Amino acid sequence: MSRRMMVFFVGLFMVLGIGFVSTTAQAQTNQTWTAQYFNNTNFSGSPVATASLNGLNVNWGRNAPATGVNVDDWTARFNTITYFNSGTYRFTVNADDAFRLYVHGQLLIDTFSNPRPNTTFTADMTIAAGNGGIQIDYREYIGDAFLYISWQQIGGVINPPTAQPQPVGTWTAQYFNNTSLSGSPVTTLGLDNLNVNWGRNAPANGMPADNWTARFTANIYFNAGTYRFSVNADDAFRMYINSRQVYETFSNPRADVLLTYDVYLPAGNAFIQVDYREYIGPAFLYVSWSQVSQNPPTPQPNVPIGQAQLTINTGNLNLRSTPFVGDNIITQLPRGTTYAIVGRTTGSDWYQVRAGQNVGWVSARYVIASNTQNVPVVNTQVSAPNVPNNPTAYALRANANVNIRSGAVLSSSRLGILPNNTTANIVARNSSNTWWLINYGGVTGWVNGSYVVIPANIDYAQVPVR
Repeated sequence: MSRRMMVFFVGLFMVLGIGFVSTTAQAQTNQTWTAQYFNNTNFSGSPVATASLNGLNVNWGRNAPATGVNVDDWTARFNTITYFNSGTYRFTVNADDAFRLYVHGQLLIDTFSNPRPNTTFTADMTIAAGNGGIQIDYREYIGDAFLYISWQQIGGVINPPTAQPQPVGTWTAQYFNNTSLSGSPVTTLGLDNLNVNWGRNAPANGMPADNWTARFTANIYFNAGTYRFSVNADDAFRMYINSRQVYETFSNPRADVLLTYDVYLPAGNAFIQVDYREYIGPAFLYVSWSQVSQNPPTPQPNVPIGQAQLTINTGNLNLRSTPFVGDNIITQLPRGTTYAIVGRTTGSDWYQVRAGQNVGWVSARYVIASNTQNVPVVNTQVSAPNVPNNPTAYALRANANVNIRSGAVLSSSRLGILPNNTTANIVARNSSNTWWLINYGGVTGWVNGSYVVIPANIDYAQVPVR
């Protein structure tokens, strides 16, 4: 998973070619990578093995990459953080069978849809000085398996944006042993910065390793100008600047997704608050900012101050007639445009917006929403299509906060959440008993069997297969 993000992209372009490019690998042989291995070709479920690699110049041949991993038909995700001097860099990758390269959360090269084994690809990027995360998603089908990555600086120093540092001892951290920030904090600490990776450990003495929250607050001095705030977290967070909420992923956790937000700050102190929630597994939080302009950002028209709104955070997002992937596309909304929010689904994973004369739905995965606390829930279809909703005599129990999905695959749209330790009636199952169709709170959908407990006395013959 990606780590700290303090890199500002000034420009980006890509060159694809065949034949190795002579490079001097920067920090390649001594670069530490975190590896996660999956026994499938779509990164689904939990990794079957994890490892730490010194460099990512690996030739597995026709062998399994780690104990418990298949020889063929597997995927892996590799992550690292490295420091870049200001300048233009050339990234070089050669792999068998396919890969995706991300730098600072930006996809640079993708051969998943068109594997080209043993072909060298390069991508050039201009980067400001600072730490940057690199991620490689790798896929092996059959036969030989290898992956080589290197990078070198090919261009001169650029003028980086004026970075606003985080002073030592800035942050006050309050830790709560629940997922609602309720009651008194278990402990209060001072932190130098918010670039923290707790891994699978407790964040402080007296705290659990899972199912906890924290509130981080700071008063920071800013020169007048527009600042770009970047946040990456696992599992969820809310961010406030001068008491105005600018990020919110509590209602729709987006683990390990980099979000950015531009805001104009006058000269003086600004109060920053970050609320963080950890459910289960790895835990990290990275917050950074840099000054990108001395001028205010261009205001977006037709959205009154204080009204619920969202900004498109990807290119040409589909506006759909209903909140489900695959439904009718009304139009496409460009990156950076802002719209008033008029409704949401129960889980806030889709927002209903007004775009000109059109009213439609956009996925919350690709937007930055604010002031959503009073947005009404709009009644929509909340059952997985073409499935019965008659419950069986059995109920399962969640051992984590589990997404309820419209289909029995991780890529299906999310209909809601089955909270940790909550039971739900079983409706059906898939043929391998890895996904279960449930009914919970009026929502009928699928949950992944890895995150639920099935009753010991279940008679599988009495549970329909769908």
